[in-house]
Amino acid sequence: MNFFHRELFLINLYKEFLSLVYYTNLLIIRMYVIAYMATICDYISRLYYYIQFISVYFCLRG
Repeated sequence: MNFFHRELFLINLYKEFLSLVYYTNLLIIRMYVIAYMATICDYISRLYYYIQFISVYFCLRG
C-alpha cells in the first residue's frame, strides 16, 4: 500500500512539473510574440515617419 501511494505521489509530482514547464513555455512564447509584435509596430511607425519625411521633402522641393 505504501509503495502504491509513493508511486501515485511521484506521478502527481511529475504532472505538476509538466504543467509548470508547459505554462513557463507558454509565458516565454507569449513574451517572444509580444516583443516581436512591438518590433514590427516600431518598424511600421519608423517607416511611416520616413514616408512622411520624404513626402514633406518632395512637397517642399515642388
